Amino acid sequence: MGATQSVSLNETYELALTPSLFKYDDEAGEDTTIDVSEEHADKIATYIGSKEFKHDVELITDVSIRPSRENASTVQLKFKPSSFKYSASDCVVLVTGKWGSTLKQRKPSVKKSAAAAGANKKEKEKEKSSSGSHLAMMGSDDDEPVKTEFEKDLEDISVSDVIEKIQENMHHEAYMEHKLKGQIFICFKEDIELKKVSVDN
Repeated sequence: MGATQSVSLNETYELALTPSLFKYDDEAGEDTTIDVSEEHADKIATYIGSKEFKHDVELITDVSIRPSRENASTVQLKFKPSSFKYSASDCVVLVTGKWGSTLKQRKPSVKKSAAAAGANKKEKEKEKSSSGSHLAMMGSDDDEPVKTEFEKDLEDISVSDVIEKIQENMHHEAYMEHKLKGQIFICFKEDIELKKVSVDN
């Protein structure tokens, strides 16, 4: 399925960012791109482990997306990073984490669900006393989870939609630019990757 897969709040994702280094010339007032080499690895790794970088990642991955489905609501997604790693051999920064949303409370009210569950239980107990085999047949429909509007909206949001929004944020809000040392600065290219990963417990 690749990038067309929908985003899940239960899965772990890996965000791959490509660092780019440049030197700023005060006198000329311009940037000069420099190659990322082994000598920069420690400085990049230190920056990747900083609170500042974590904050910037959270900022660019705070996205609002409205699915194209009719009557769909805008879904706000926030990436919660759990680990940061710089791979010098691949020259890539890997940020692992999960997606969360502030709108998850758009599920049916807990009170209503509890009342419905209570009524269901009484109903099942009545059925059980009259016919045990009948209950086994009836139970399957009740166990089918009903999708909330939020879940339907989320299903309509693909990984590529999220990538597009992150790229917009990188461009408009926080380019994650940081001074590594002297006049050497780091920033990140907009060609990012986001993929589902399996995590060993």
